[in-house]
Amino acid sequence: MGLFSSIKKFKGQDYDKLKKKCQGAGVLFTDSEFPAAARSISPKGVPPANVVWKRPHEICEKPRLFVDGVGTGDVTQGQLGNCWFVAACSVLAGVKVLWNKVIPDYEEQEYSDEDPKRYAGIFHFRFWRFGEWVDVVIDDQLPTVHGQLIYTHSRERSEFWSALLEKAYAKINTSYESLDGGNLCDALVDFTSGVSATIDLLEGGYRSDDTKKTQLFKQLRREMDDYALMCAAVAARSKAEVEQRTELGLVKGHAYGITAIKKVPIGNTTLVNFFTGREKIYMVRLRNPWGEKEWNGPFSDGNQLRPPDGPVGPPKLSPNFVRQWHSRAAAAAGRPETPPVPTPARQVYRELMSPPAPAWLAEKEEKRVFALPRESAEAELSPENPFYEESTPAASAPPPEKSNLGSPSISELFNGLEEGDKTPLPPADGRRTAEPARAEAPTGSDFLYSTQRLALMSSRSPEWSKISESEREKIGLTFDNDGEFWMTFDDFVSNFTDVSVCQLINTSFFSFSKTWKEEREFGHWTPGVPGRSLDRAGGCLNNRSTFLNNPQYRFDVDEEVEEVIVQLSQKDQREKKHEGALNLCIGFHIMKVEVNRQYRVHRIQESAATSDYIRSRSIFWRDQLSRGRYVLVPTTFSPGENGEFMLRLFMGSDPQLRELVKEQPKPSCWPCITPANGVVVVKVVSGTGLEKQDSLGSADPYVIIRCGKTKVRSPPVKESLNPTWNCKAIFYRTGLTPIKIQVWNSCLLKDKFMGQATLRADNSPGNVTEFELNLFGKTRAEANERRPGKLAVEVVADADMAAV
Repeated sequence: MGLFSSIKKFKGQDYDKLKKKCQGAGVLFTDSEFPAAARSISPKGVPPANVVWKRPHEICEKPRLFVDGVGTGDVTQGQLGNCWFVAACSVLAGVKVLWNKVIPDYEEQEYSDEDPKRYAGIFHFRFWRFGEWVDVVIDDQLPTVHGQLIYTHSRERSEFWSALLEKAYAKINTSYESLDGGNLCDALVDFTSGVSATIDLLEGGYRSDDTKKTQLFKQLRREMDDYALMCAAVAARSKAEVEQRTELGLVKGHAYGITAIKKVPIGNTTLVNFFTGREKIYMVRLRNPWGEKEWNGPFSDGNQLRPPDGPVGPPKLSPNFVRQWHSRAAAAAGRPETPPVPTPARQVYRELMSPPAPAWLAEKEEKRVFALPRESAEAELSPENPFYEESTPAASAPPPEKSNLGSPSISELFNGLEEGDKTPLPPADGRRTAEPARAEAPTGSDFLYSTQRLALMSSRSPEWSKISESEREKIGLTFDNDGEFWMTFDDFVSNFTDVSVCQLINTSFFSFSKTWKEEREFGHWTPGVPGRSLDRAGGCLNNRSTFLNNPQYRFDVDEEVEEVIVQLSQKDQREKKHEGALNLCIGFHIMKVEVNRQYRVHRIQESAATSDYIRSRSIFWRDQLSRGRYVLVPTTFSPGENGEFMLRLFMGSDPQLRELVKEQPKPSCWPCITPANGVVVVKVVSGTGLEKQDSLGSADPYVIIRCGKTKVRSPPVKESLNPTWNCKAIFYRTGLTPIKIQVWNSCLLKDKFMGQATLRADNSPGNVTEFELNLFGKTRAEANERRPGKLAVEVVADADMAAV
């Protein structure tokens, strides 16, 4: 199921047939279902001005679906607020088996210079939607302004996979506008068929609770070992905060991929000097999909202050700064204050950026000089930024801070190079490098250096420089890709706010990892006449009088303790976003019920688990449950709401997930069979003082509960004369059929009888009656013969079969 399920054709469009038809007619495909028109961008709103739909060959000379394969750094966000989708694309690009599924037959879809007639302007992509893979066909017309793609696109101008993928995703969601704002977990599920969850590090209390923090580390490491896809993010509290950088270099609103989680032994390394008294440290390796905006705290990958390779040119240094440099450097060296030959500004800059920083440079000033600037369309540039390109008169700049050195601060002096001093700065090792071409014409808001290069110059990570390369490799703290960086788990929890986890549940037997069995059910919350079968929208457990009107699903846990994964999903309302539709607030409650229950629950029973209630497309829950039968009730938060849902349940054994539809047994069509006219629930809680039957003076007792011809058996309790069973069974009986409870000792060859008790169980509507029962012999002759031990039993009996 999942990754290899059958494929549904979206809008009934068959890619192969449509492509052959266009090739035969010698025309390029035009998609009437998602036309190159304003309504495909915004069904009701106003699309961007001057939009022209163009095919890739009208945008560049030699278009390609992929340029040098698929890379995690390929994708760039456009004008839409869909960084969640862009981040998911980047994660997708890093796992070939996944993007092969989403972008099927990619070699056949690729442009061909050798056979240009093969190209028909048609592509198809696949997404997993509400329990099935959907094949979406599109044409290759893309929205542009002034010849530039305005939405998601690749860094390479001639590469179009991300733009075309976004168009297919926009089509299945009705429009491009519908992708403005979304959930990373939803996109990861659509790309993988996995199950996803978002962990709120703030609300979960992981920053202040060391026990929770350790549990979270173990959970994430286990899920990483099971090939889960993970991303971490710093939440932006408002649109204005998106793209802003935290104090340590992380960008708000961006998703960072988690590429490794390790418990690192440090006992034989110099790291032990940083973590006194600890033999192992928890570490997380992350990657920014854009390869630039990185963490610059401890253990980041910029371990030395050094000039970047091949800069466009040095930042502008004012003559005043150069003079101040001479003055301070001369004073530190005991030389005359004014050198005989002035040093060129670019040489001053090179000395400034070469480690170590001059001793006279105060710590406060050093941090300002080497600060990592924000790279954002909304970034505020000021002369306090040492890499500032002045685009407004200096008089308009805010007054700079004063230094504690008694002279103008470094930030005051970073105003500009002399006009004739703009030659590229060679690297410190003397090698010449070619000046890289800029992708776009420079503007007043451009930085001379990418943030990736600035990270190398501004790193505050002396930890790396003190650890040898061999030590790093030995303990596994290595970088596999550009844009990766390490953090301690403490820093990770303290600096990120959310973790998105998409688990690729393994349901194949041909794998060495844990094999899960999946059951899937579809249902509907339908408001109706209260008490009638069509009334299936009772709301959450807060609404106790209507809660059990909701759909109910039972499943079994056969092991003593077993891990269970549940995902509840609702039909995505994104496609109706332009109509104001919202996802419902959904969740579920799990009750432990009688081990033989076959009919709907009418009385709220023992609580086993309750999920969070969130206005989200899906809800995820993972925990352990003990052996027994359970009823899961998916609900909306409020009663009376209408919506479709899908329930997925994963366990190591077969959960036997079934919907409970019938309210109670129906009378037999045979007149000779007397119908049941009452119900009794028996719970054998425990036994005490049972007979010693094993050679070691103990026993492995279990109970059998009988009512008429129906019986239920509990699992044995190992080596106990005072066992706790908590075995609960339900019986529909005629009249006051007595209940018989037998205790047996589980043996290798033949089980041994230990005693039995008989219970009349009169009707007591709505009440739980407790009994302490003595054990007696098995046969009629032994019926009055006492046996060692007593049983603690709870009973509910009612003439109304819909009472429990």
